[in-house]
Amino acid sequence: MNISELVTFLNGVSNILDSVQDSPELKRLVESRYYSTSNNLVLADIQLVIEEVSNGLAQANKFELDQKVLEE
Repeated sequence: MNISELVTFLNGVSNILDSVQDSPELKRLVESRYYSTSNNLVLADIQLVIEEVSNGLAQANKFELDQKVLEE
C-alpha cells in the first residue's frame, strides 16, 4: 500500500467513524452510567488521531515528492 492509498484508507475510516458516532444507539450507550474506558476515550478522540496521522503522512509525502522534483 502506497502513501496515497494509506491516506485514502485512513480518511475512509474517519468517515465511517463519523457515521458510527452519529448512531443513536451509540449515543445512548456512551451516555449510560455504565459506559467507561480505562482512559476516558471516545470515538472523537480516535478520529482526531486518525486525521492527524493522515494529514502528517500526506504532508510528508508531498514534501518528499517536491524535494525529488527539485533534485531533478
